[in-house]
Amino acid sequence: MLPAGFTFPKMSCEQLIRNWLLGIPSQKIVPYRRITYPMVQHLKNGIDLRCKMHAFMKFIEMYAKVENVWVTDDKWDHGKVTMLWNAINHKH
Repeated sequence: MLPAGFTFPKMSCEQLIRNWLLGIPSQKIVPYRRITYPMVQHLKNGIDLRCKMHAFMKFIEMYAKVENVWVTDDKWDHGKVTMLWNAINHKH
């Protein structure tokens, strides 16, 4: 499910949220939340990076729920991710 030679790029918080929820369709990369540990075990620090991203996103989800901008039906799009980011960016 990941292209050959895939590595996790350096990302800002907003980029991580977008990649986690939406992936990178132009590069045929699934949402990072869909990446399993076996898919990244061959990458240097792949499992550790995936674990850290997951932990970070648990906090994002918590803050987004406080601000009532978390999409519970899992139907994320760019507009909803932007709304989430704008709601939590400066508050949390």
